[in-house]
Amino acid sequence: MIRSHIIACLSFVVAGVLPLTAPALALDSQKDCDAIRAMATKRPNDLELRYRLAECYLNTGKVDAAKRELALCIKYGGKSPVAARAGKRLTELRETRGIDADIEKSRSELLSRLEAEKKQASQRFDLEIKAIEKSTASEAEKERRMKAAFTKLKKEEERLTGDYQRRADQLASQRQVFIKSAGAHEKMRLVPALSNTRVRNYENLGDESDIQDIPEEAPMKADQKRLR
Repeated sequence: MIRSHIIACLSFVVAGVLPLTAPALALDSQKDCDAIRAMATKRPNDLELRYRLAECYLNTGKVDAAKRELALCIKYGGKSPVAARAGKRLTELRETRGIDADIEKSRSELLSRLEAEKKQASQRFDLEIKAIEKSTASEAEKERRMKAAFTKLKKEEERLTGDYQRRADQLASQRQVFIKSAGAHEKMRLVPALSNTRVRNYENLGDESDIQDIPEEAPMKADQKRLR
C-alpha cells in the first residue's frame, strides 16, 4: 500500500520547459492578421500592409506565403524603406532556416535523453521499493526507507529537469547570437561545442568585405602595386 501510494505521487514535469524559438516582433492576434489580410486584398499596392501581412504569415508558420509577400515588397518597393526591410527580413529567413532546424534537432535529442534518464531513475526506484518490501524490517522502518527513496528520486528528477532546461537555454542563446549576426549579414558556420553535450556553437566567418581587395590574377602572377 505504501509503495502504490508513493508511485502514484511520481510525476516528471517537462511540459513546463520554455520553447526555444520566439518571433522577433510582437505577435499580431489572429483577428489582427485577418484584418490585415482583408485590407491588403483591397489595397494590393500598399507595401506596408504587405510587409505586415508577411509578418502575420511568419507568426502562423506560413513561411512560403510570407516569402512571397516580402518578394513583392522588394520587387515593387524600389529603394523605399519597406523594400529594404523586406530584403533584410528575407535574408534573415534564408540564413536562419538551417539553424532553426539544427537547434530543434538538438533540443529533440536532449528531450529524448532526458526521458531515457527519467525512465532509468524510475526503474531504480521501483527495484529499491521492492527490495524494501521484501526486507524483514519493521513497518515503520520500511516506511522510513521508502520515503527516503522517494525523496532521492525527486531530487534526481529536479536535477535532470534543471539540466535539460540549462542546455535548452544554451541552445536558445546560441540562436539569438546567430540571429543578431545574421541581421548584420555576417556569415556563420556550425561547429561542435567544446563539451560533452549536443549543444553546438557558431563561428563567425566575417563578411564579404574581407575579399574585396583580392586581385583577380593568380597569386604568383599578380602585379605588385607601386608605392607612391
